[in-house]
Amino acid sequence: METVVSWARRLIVMAAIVAVVAWILKSASRNDQARVPAITGDTWPPVPVNPLRQG
Repeated sequence: METVVSWARRLIVMAAIVAVVAWILKSASRNDQARVPAITGDTWPPVPVNPLRQG
């Protein structure tokens, strides 16, 4: 009986870890979308990102 209980505990702990990691990744992906501006449209002629850069 102890083996069943120990495996059940392991399963519960692993499920909790997976749930926490999924929640962290989900919240991180939502935050990244909010911080990164959308790059849309097209410019012609192409506009350099940093025209003063040397090299």
